[in-house]
Amino acid sequence: EYKRVIVPFEFEQRENTNFDEAVIAKYLATQNDEQPIFVDLQSKKNAFIVEKYLQYQCRYLFAGAFDTRYDYTPYSVDNMCPNVSDANTIIKLLLRAKNPCLIISSQTLSQSEKAGQIQAAVQTIAIPTFLSSMARGLLGRDHRLYIKQGRTAALRESDVIILCGVMVDFRLNYGRALNRKAKIVTINRCFQDLRLNTDMFWKPHLKLQYDPGEALLLIAQQIRGAFAAQYETQVSSVFNAWTQRLKDKERVTEQKNLMKAQSPSYPRKALNMKTNVKEVINPLLLCSHIEQAMDENSIIIVDGGDFAATAAYMCRPRGPLKWMDPGPFGTLGVGAGFALGAKLVNRTDEIWLIWGDGSSGYSIAEIDTFKRFGIGVICIIGN
Repeated sequence: EYKRVIVPFEFEQRENTNFDEAVIAKYLATQNDEQPIFVDLQSKKNAFIVEKYLQYQCRYLFAGAFDTRYDYTPYSVDNMCPNVSDANTIIKLLLRAKNPCLIISSQTLSQSEKAGQIQAAVQTIAIPTFLSSMARGLLGRDHRLYIKQGRTAALRESDVIILCGVMVDFRLNYGRALNRKAKIVTINRCFQDLRLNTDMFWKPHLKLQYDPGEALLLIAQQIRGAFAAQYETQVSSVFNAWTQRLKDKERVTEQKNLMKAQSPSYPRKALNMKTNVKEVINPLLLCSHIEQAMDENSIIIVDGGDFAATAAYMCRPRGPLKWMDPGPFGTLGVGAGFALGAKLVNRTDEIWLIWGDGSSGYSIAEIDTFKRFGIGVICIIGN
C-alpha cells in the first residue's frame, strides 16, 4: 500500500500514551489520501520493532541480489532443418509450374549471418520474389527477380506459391489474396502460423514446420545437384518469361506513381481547412527524392503508419539487412533505438530514420543522444 500508518504500542494503551489526540486530529485533517502519515515513535521498544521490521523487508526484497550469478548468454536456437524429401517435393512442384511466386518475410533471416547464402539460394530458385517486413533488401535494389509492385495481381495468376516465414493475416487479406487453385507451400517455424486462417479462404498443399531460411538453402542445394539440368531448362523456357512479364508491369506501376508524385497535394478534409487552397508536400514526391538521395550503403529505418507505408512503397533497400520497421502490428516508437543500434554497428553506413509524426513522439528525445555521442542519423518526420 502507498499509505501505511504505523501505530505505536502506547497508542493502544491509553494510560501510557504521550499523544495528544487533538493535535493528531488536527494533523490528519491537513493530509490528503495520497500522503503518508508520520507518527513520532518516542518509545525505544517501538523504534527497535520498526527497525527490525524494515531490515526484514529489505532482506526479503533484495534476497540474493548480490550473491546470485546469472547466465546472460543467448539461448541456443534450434535451426529446425528440413528433410531432403520435402525439398524434392517442392522442386517437383516448381518443375510442373508455369507461374510460380515466392514470398519471403522477416523470419527467413532469423539467422542473419546466413543472409548472403539465402540470397544466393533465392537466385538459384529463380522465380519472381516478393519481399516483406525485414526481408526487404534481400535481393538488393534492382535485382531482376525482385518484384516490388503488383503482388496481389501476381498471386491471382500464380499456380505455385511458396510462403517463407509469412503469416496469412490481414496483409494477404486472410488468404483471399491467394489463388485458390494454386499449390500453396507454407514454411514457418511456428505451427500456429502454418495454420493461420486455413480452410477459410485458403488451403495449403504443404505445411512444413522448418526454418524457412534453412529450407531455401536445402532447396537450392538440391536444384544444383540432382535437378540441375531439368531446372535450368524450366528457368530458361518458362520462369524467365513469367518474371519479365511481372517486371514490365512493375515498371508501368512505378511510372504511374511518379506521375502521381508530380500532382498537387492538399490537406485532408478532416483538418477543416479550405479545400484545394493550401498546397502541401506530396508524400510520394518526398519519398521519391529520398530514394534518389540515399547512398548505396544506406540503412532505412521506418517507424510510423501512413508515411512509413509510403516510404516502403517508394524506397528500395540497398541490400540484405538494410531495412528495419516496427513489424506487422506497428509497435511504434522503435525507430530511434533501431537507428542508434544500426549506426553503432555500421559506423560507415548512412542511416535514414523515417518517422510518422505520431510515432516520432515516442522517441524523439533520442536526438539529444545522437548529438551528445556524435552519432549521425538523418531523421525525416512526415504526416
